[in-house]
Amino acid sequence: MRRAHWIAAAAFLIAPQLAGAQTASPAEDAAEPAAPAMVDPMADLTAEERFMLLHGTVVAYERCTGESFDETQAVAINGRIREVVGESFGAGRTLEMIFEAKQAMNRTLSTRGCSSDPVAAALSLFQAEIAPALLAPADGG
Repeated sequence: MRRAHWIAAAAFLIAPQLAGAQTASPAEDAAEPAAPAMVDPMADLTAEERFMLLHGTVVAYERCTGESFDETQAVAINGRIREVVGESFGAGRTLEMIFEAKQAMNRTLSTRGCSSDPVAAALSLFQAEIAPALLAPADGG
């Protein structure tokens, strides 16, 4: 699998985890031992993979909602992605990874659509990881 295609594969793989954490029925909970509330869908990914996956979620959000982010929002999004990833990359590598993430998610959106499992997982991940940064006050209070 080409490196740029892993974003769609990662989104597809985390979709059941995100959905399962939100849809367990009380009967299932009583029949099975308690499981962790939410498994980190990015735990086994490298920093570069997390970075690209999160940038792919932004593309999915913009294309599927028709919204676009202004400069202030883009700064908040990039800050949140750096916070989640926990690493910095050189400027050239950062731009290369953003480009690859956009290409991969655009391919997924073009071939599978906004209602597909990988895109739905990406949108859920955006809501969980990125959206809260857009609600935080820019001046810290």
